[in-house]
Amino acid sequence: MSKQVIVVDYQLGNVFSVMEACRYVGLNVTHSRDPDQFESADALILPGVGAFGDAMESLQKLGLDKALRRWSDQQRPLMGICLGMQLLFEESTEFGHHSGLSLIPGTVERLPSVTQAGSKLRVPKVGWSPVQLSQGFASSELAKGIDGSADFYFVHSYYAKPASLDDVAATCCHGDFSYCCAVRRGGTFATQFHPEKSSEVGITLLRNFGSML
Repeated sequence: MSKQVIVVDYQLGNVFSVMEACRYVGLNVTHSRDPDQFESADALILPGVGAFGDAMESLQKLGLDKALRRWSDQQRPLMGICLGMQLLFEESTEFGHHSGLSLIPGTVERLPSVTQAGSKLRVPKVGWSPVQLSQGFASSELAKGIDGSADFYFVHSYYAKPASLDDVAATCCHGDFSYCCAVRRGGTFATQFHPEKSSEVGITLLRNFGSML
């Protein structure tokens, strides 16, 4: 029997595009906003599009914040995508200050709008950008078949800033500003970029995630 993956549906996310990509790589995937259904899953995927504060409010109303913390405490496989990655952190400065899931120590901050030399940078960042895998992550099963500086697709205005460099799986640049774009801690892996929109390299990453379940 193929492994069961549940995409967490909290009414703010690119749920169906993530599900289609998962099906493409052969995963048995469904979506749910019922925490009781999570126990039957082998992995969870937390997607996200929108504002941090709205997303946390929705997770809390549905009781999904507690369920995700329990899941993480058990070191079970969890993948965050875009806003889903940011929600894993302790707090965000997007439209005020908002507490996150606190699964990974660190904060979420706005991308700079100018370079150190004063040139303007477009925010939000939209489009393809080369991603530099950390040495440890590049040799992991999750990164199998992925070039150490492959291009992935991004759409975001805020970025996650882990408190520990040990949690950083990959970095990329916005102008001359280098920042973390993927993290790995225990059973949790998350990306700021969208694997489901990143052509073959993104499909490879999702396939690797599924093969490890």
